Formats: sequence, C-alpha cells, structure tokens
Amino acid sequence: MLQELVPVGEVERNWRGVLIALVVILFVLGLILVSTLALSPPDRGPRATLPKVSLRNITTGAFFWKNNASWISDYEVSYRDARGGISIFNIENDTTYQFITNSTFRMLNAVDFRISSDKRFIVFISDIRKEYSHRSDALYTIMEKESATRHAVGPKDTNFEETTYRIQRFQFTPTGNAYAFIHHNDLYYCNSSFSRNPSRITNSLSAKVTNGIPDWLYQEEIFKDDVAFWFSPDSSHLAYASFDDTLVSEVSIPTYVSQAQEGVVTIPYPKPGTPNPIVTLFVVHLKNSNFPKIQLSSPKSFQTAHGYLLKVHWASDKQLDVVWMSRGQNSSIYMTCIAPDFNCTKTYFEKGSGEDDLVPLNPRQWRWSLVPLSLHGVFDSYMYFEASPPGRPSERHLYRTLENKNNEECLTCPVNKTEKNTTWPPFRTEQCIFTKSTFSLLGKFYMLECLGPEVPSVHIIDTATNIKLFTFEDNRHLRVKYDSLSIPQTKIFQIETDEGHKASVKLQMPAGLRTNEEMTFPLVVKLSYKPGEVCVTHKWQVDFSTYLASKKNFLVLEIQPSSRKHEIKDHIAVIRYITEMDFVDPSKVSILAYGYGGYLAPKLLSEKPKMFKSIAILSGIFSWPNYNSFWSERYSLDDDVTYAARDLKGHDLLLLHGTLDLSAHYHQAMIFSKALIEAGILYSHLAYPDVGGDLKGSEEHAYSALEDFFDRTLSPIDYTEWETGSTYFSFRN
Repeated sequence: MLQELVPVGEVERNWRGVLIALVVILFVLGLILVSTLALSPPDRGPRATLPKVSLRNITTGAFFWKNNASWISDYEVSYRDARGGISIFNIENDTTYQFITNSTFRMLNAVDFRISSDKRFIVFISDIRKEYSHRSDALYTIMEKESATRHAVGPKDTNFEETTYRIQRFQFTPTGNAYAFIHHNDLYYCNSSFSRNPSRITNSLSAKVTNGIPDWLYQEEIFKDDVAFWFSPDSSHLAYASFDDTLVSEVSIPTYVSQAQEGVVTIPYPKPGTPNPIVTLFVVHLKNSNFPKIQLSSPKSFQTAHGYLLKVHWASDKQLDVVWMSRGQNSSIYMTCIAPDFNCTKTYFEKGSGEDDLVPLNPRQWRWSLVPLSLHGVFDSYMYFEASPPGRPSERHLYRTLENKNNEECLTCPVNKTEKNTTWPPFRTEQCIFTKSTFSLLGKFYMLECLGPEVPSVHIIDTATNIKLFTFEDNRHLRVKYDSLSIPQTKIFQIETDEGHKASVKLQMPAGLRTNEEMTFPLVVKLSYKPGEVCVTHKWQVDFSTYLASKKNFLVLEIQPSSRKHEIKDHIAVIRYITEMDFVDPSKVSILAYGYGGYLAPKLLSEKPKMFKSIAILSGIFSWPNYNSFWSERYSLDDDVTYAARDLKGHDLLLLHGTLDLSAHYHQAMIFSKALIEAGILYSHLAYPDVGGDLKGSEEHAYSALEDFFDRTLSPIDYTEWETGSTYFSFRN
C-alpha cells in the first residue's frame, strides 16, 4: 500500500494565506463601510417634525383673517380692539384711544359697526341674515356717543323698544352724520343722525325693482357687492342705480328642511338670450329738501340690448364717472357727468378683440394686466391703480403715474434683495407681493394689506413719500399658530407649452418632500379656474388643498391657462410636464373641480382619458344654456358637457352639490347625472339639502367625503417609512 505523504509546513503555509486573505477582505469591507457612512446623509429624523394641518383647522376657519380697520378721516383709522370695543388710531400724532367699550356690543349682540365722519354717532349691526352671496339684511342701531341714547334705523320714527326693521344696506355720508339706507329694496335718506324721520327717495311699485341695491345678477357677477348708491365727496349729491327685473325670467328653487316661505326660493335669473335687468342711473340733490332726481343718460347703443352698468365713481364733488359695457361684453363706454345738470358725455370708447379682452381697462393702454376697475383715484396729479407686473400675473401691486404721462411707478414692488428686506413684518419684500390698498379720504395716506405669500400684515404708508409709517397689524398670533404646523411647500412658476403659450402653475408639495426622491406621490389637479379671473396667485391661504398636501402627502396642482382658447391644451401640457417629474406617480392623478371646473374636467378626460384615474366635482357647471346670461354670453357658450359622460367609463366619479346653490343650480347636477345614467356610468352623488354653492355649514362632511374618495381611488398610499425618513435608503443617492 502506498501512502501519500504531505509535508506539514505546506499545510501551515496554506492556512496562513487564507487568514491573510480574510484580513484583507475584512479590511476592504471596513473601508467600504466607513466610506459609506462618511458619505451617506446624516440621520435627518422624521420628515415633518411639526403637527400636520388638520381638517378641523380648515372647517372651523382657524386661519381665516379679515382686516377690520377702516378709514374714518384723512388721518384716522377705526377698528375693533382686543377687548371687543372700538379704538381709533391717529396717524398724525401716533396715538390710539378707545372710542367706545364693548358693553354696547354685548348688549345688542352686535358683530359690526360704522362710525359717522364727525365721530358723534355709531351704528351697531346685529342679526345679519345672508340673502345672496354678497347681499344680506340686518338690524341697525344708531347711538349718540355723548349721551349713549340710541334708536333703531328704519323707514319711520321707531322707539328702540319697538319692533325693529331689517335693513339691507346702511352708509354714513363722507361728511357730518347724515346717512342713507335700503329697506325693502327702496332708498331712504336722513339728513342727520339726530333725526328719526328719514325721507323716502324711491318708491318701488313692484317687488321686481330694486333701488340702491343690486339685483341677483349684479351682486353675483358684476358688482360683487351689495351697494348701488354712492355719495359725492362733499355729501351734496347721491347717485344710485335702479334695477328693473320685470322682464327677467325667474328660477324657483325648492327647499326641503328650511323654513322658507312656501318651501321655495325664487330669484330673477336671466339665461342666455333672455331679457337682462334694465339698469337706470340717477343723481339726487341732497341739499334741496324736495330731493330732485336727475336720470343720467346711458349709451343709446346699449339701451335696447340691455347692456351692463360696470362702474360708478365720484371723481370730484361735481363730476361723476360712469362705465357701461355692451351685453356682448366686447365694448365699453366711459362717460363723464358734470353738475349741476349731470349731462353725460362720452370720454372714451374701448372695443375688445375677443374672449380675453372683455374687462374694460383704464382709458390708458397699460402694459400690465390691471385688476378690473381698480383705479383708486387721483391725488396730487397722480393716478393710482392696482395691477400685475409684466410677466408676473400671480402678483398684485399698487402703481401710480402722472396723468397723461407714461411714467408708471410701482409703490409696493420689492426693492433690491438685501438682508434688510427679510425682516418681519414685510414691506416691499418678497414676502409681500400680493397686496391690497385703501386710501384715506383725501389720499394723504394709504393702508397697505400684505396678503401673501406670508401671513397677512397691515401697514400705514405716507402717499407722497411712499414711506412706511407704522405697522398697524402684524398678525403675530396668527403667524405663531401658522408656523407651529407642518405647512406644505408651495412653488409658483410658469411653463411654456409646445405651442408657445405660457401657463402659470401653483404646485403644493408635502413639507418633507425633496425633489430627488425615489418615492412617488399622487397628484390632485385642482380646477378652480374661471375665465377672466386669476386663480394662481401668491395670496396667503390655508384651505382644503393645504390639508391634502400636509396631512395626506398629496401633490396639489393648480393651473392658470394662457387664455380660454387654449385652456384644454394648456392644462394637458402642464399636467404632462408635472407627471414626468421623478417624485410624481403618473398612475395616480385625480381631478378636484369647482364650478367652472365641472365643465372643464369632463372635457379633459374626453381628450386624455388615460391621464386621470378619478374625478370629484363640487357645485359643477355642466350646461351653459342653463347658466346665467352674463357668463354664458361672455364667452359665447351655448353647449354642455353631457356628450363627454360616455368618456368617464373606467373612472371613479364623485359629484357634490348643494340644493340651494343660487348660481349653479342643482339642476346642473341633475342634467349631468341623467347623461351619466344614459351612458351606463356608475358614480357617487352627494346632495346637501338647503345648502348653497359654497357648501357652507356642511364643509366638514364634504371634505371628509372627498378625503375618503381620494384615499379609495388613489390607494394604496402608505408613507409611514418615508415620513420616518431616518435611514440612508429612504433617500436617493
């Protein structure tokens, strides 16, 4: 037998080689691990360290803010103070004093007030009842400050203890303490607040005629306010508009659980091709005890066609400027009416070129997009107006120019960016690029509201020097509350489409999102755009979109198309551009539409059905022949989108509509529902009995339904690991 013999030394050398190789391998692995740890991002902790925006933050109005200050003279501002009383701030001597305590507010359950120009009387407003979007009535009580005696405002002498009258609108004169008010659609005037016997200026013989207060169409679409009477600066004259709805067709809307008379709400509602309200403008001489009235002439070409009264403005004590617009909304006439006879002469005529040129501008050909009819007046030969700068439609600023000269100056635009411009509260910084201005009575000062993108603040500015004198309201408490939450990131930018059109875009993203994410997120396209209005702005707001981006980690996209002609193509181009971003999940795109968006959404799905997964529509407009004449005729809209119902097959659909929507009637939802049923489309429908188009009072239910809808149609959605964000592999290399 042969035995193989192996030297012992060789075996030992092999084991040493293996050990050396293992050491080398471990060393290399150690280097790799050290390098990985050194180069990897540190533990960043959770994506959002602050509480997220809750649905209750939205439904309770926790972030609602409204400036309650108003001018009462050329140098004084009145406001509700922290104790609930009324205080007055004097700009010239920088003093504040309490004008009246909160005791009368508590006694009358008052929620608002007015102060006469001579500061001798206060009117307290209580028990406000909403009638239309911009129209309401309330109880008004006048109190003399010195004696504290008070009486109810009404058409005849009334002791305070007696039954009070519901007043639709009240206004003090610019001088003294006279006032005018509207009761049962008629205009009254009282030459002194000491008097309890007002004079009746108008006497409507028909319930279909309103004087000094706009009818439904004008308050909803044109004035967007409830006032249709205007005092001259010296209080010597009163202009007012009368609206005759005799020929206007009516719409009766049933009520179900409210205590409305006969269970029906009836409003004048002109539809395309039917008679519009007939508007007549008058001027009353208030210094004559007989109150003689002069009817102002309107453009003859507009009379038979029932054109629109667009603007009434006292340029001086003796000059009244009036703007009329044709019913087709493609031409405007500016007229000047001079005392004492107030004969009106045409001063300017403007003819629009089409759908996107319909809002009458100042007679000058501005290079900017003016806020419609935003002229503040002329002070020291300067004309003041609000406009969006060239190429920046999401901003709004105050401008001035010398009359008849082309030298516009922006008074609120940010100055050169320096460290000094990042202070709070902002003025002329990137924190304040969406503004609103109101001038004192003679224009010596103006009150600037910085409305975005940061939390609003209010400042007093010297008009002549444009120097900020005071920060009147910094909203510190609101800012602290806002900063304590995980607020979404907001990006506003412009996208140029393949056809060369520029669309403005607002994209809200979860607070912890980084654009180099491996994770992808659902996209909700918000269609709140309405032709002629700007939806993409830098205005600060906390709404349901904020909730979706903060709490649900959704991306929320809003688009301002370049024009109505290109709105479908612009929307599709922008959505395609956004869904190509790495952090967007193109298979989870939904639409959230409001109003006009109800018309757009089915058209978008009809064009690109594979682009969207689901669609939710609130108070949608689906049929233009059944909408009001002002909007339908403005864009020559005579179609509906029932034809697109068949294209919704395979998509989840949710309709929400209030049955008491006075603008887009519940009939609109029924028209579209019928088309869906005939096309065999299964859908969900929520009807809110006796609720208006804003779903006021039912917001929590509606938003919860929308949240559940998006959770279901965009599932699965689980961001637990992503939100924790504590490991290297949660981030892209």
